Amino acid sequence: MLTLMKLLVVGCAAWIYHDATKNKIGRIPGRAGWDNLPAGAWALGSLWLWLIAFPLYLVKRSELIQRAQEHPREAAYVPVKLGIFALLFVGLLLQGLSGGSGTITFAEQVDANLNTVNEGNEFSMGWVHMVIRGDEPFGDSTLTVFVRQSGASAWVPAEQHIVSPEWDTYAAPVLLDAAGSYDVKVETGGGKLVAEDRVYVE
Repeated sequence: MLTLMKLLVVGCAAWIYHDATKNKIGRIPGRAGWDNLPAGAWALGSLWLWLIAFPLYLVKRSELIQRAQEHPREAAYVPVKLGIFALLFVGLLLQGLSGGSGTITFAEQVDANLNTVNEGNEFSMGWVHMVIRGDEPFGDSTLTVFVRQSGASAWVPAEQHIVSPEWDTYAAPVLLDAAGSYDVKVETGGGKLVAEDRVYVE
């Protein structure tokens, strides 16, 4: 599910950039307004704040096109930038095909039937329950949890869990002991990516 959402977000951002550059939408010097943005800014906004920026672009699109007809703006290196979007999209697609479209969430409480209380990805420091949901049975008896601070390149193995290969869901207590934004991924002992997500610790 996470991979599909990422593909949707990247696809929407790429479409915005293509549409904006095709219609010569861009920042008009000397004009005020929050919507006076270059094509790249609209695309990046959709990439990072998709729920806000993408609908806003759709709502403002006709007005932006009309404005661009009076003040056309040419973007630089358009094929290169669209190529970057294409590479990102293909990379995410390959990740999804190789597994890893499951989810990792956190909850205050989890019962024996895996019913959760206050489930999400933003928590204060302390003990919570990490809930791993694969899109298929794990197929391995070992799951390894890796963590990295968002923006860092190196993953650090955090803990290992023994599971049944037939399971597709697993929950375990985890201590969130440092504030920040963290990427979390889970792999089987054979190196298959089961799920990947992000948690925000206050």
